[in-house]
Amino acid sequence: MEPRTNWVIVGVSGAFALGIIVLAVATAYTANSTQNSAPLAAAQGESLTPEGSVGDWRTALDAIATAATKDTGEFRAPAELGATPSIAQELVATYYKLKSENKLNTPEADDALNSLIKRNVKAIEPNDTYTLGAIRTNPAVTLDAYAGVVGTTMEQSASVQEYELVTFARTVGHENHNGTPELQAAARIYHSIETDLAATQVPPALATQHLAVIKSIAYLAQATELLGGWSGDPIDALAYVDAFVRAEHQSQTAFNALFSAMINVGKKS
Repeated sequence: MEPRTNWVIVGVSGAFALGIIVLAVATAYTANSTQNSAPLAAAQGESLTPEGSVGDWRTALDAIATAATKDTGEFRAPAELGATPSIAQELVATYYKLKSENKLNTPEADDALNSLIKRNVKAIEPNDTYTLGAIRTNPAVTLDAYAGVVGTTMEQSASVQEYELVTFARTVGHENHNGTPELQAAARIYHSIETDLAATQVPPALATQHLAVIKSIAYLAQATELLGGWSGDPIDALAYVDAFVRAEHQSQTAFNALFSAMINVGKKS
């Protein structure tokens, strides 16, 4: 994709991820608000209808937002709620709290998302299948030749025309629970990059850094594939976006380390 042509600068703000998933969990919260909003309403002093609901889902979300912005600590959903409505309430509360404090575009937003994920959702870890022994080192490979191969390989990413989380946001917004072909195609591209990098001959001094890059691309492919196969569960959406964000950060770290190592090798040549 275009924004990832420069692999030195990757990553996504937690605020953007929060905004995307708020769309997903709001739908889940709507489905559960009738039977599950009474504890929240009672806590906030809301008047309940005879059926025990707060009214429409927007009113329920407003009540959560009000509680979040007034509370100095982290909002916690009532213990009697199930997993999905609990996470929905906490995520919406986190988003509104950050927004009210003008912290949507700060590292605190990343920390808030990561904290919520770790507290409520089992994180998706990368499928590490590569070892240092699998790297094809060759002392005869020059730094220029290696850089050229890696650069050409990474150019495949330009085929992804839209940022993956933008695509996923549209998937969520359209309530598409049947998979997203664009994300599935992007995952195939990253898997292709992964395969090509694994087959690349590497100067021995760069083997460790090259391995880290392969692992990060493999994780990015895995996370993108999960986004592309999302079937509508909001908890899955949280875990998938978290995995994608972590994969991007991992890629940034890996490429920065590789570029630094290449500069050092070049100085010694």
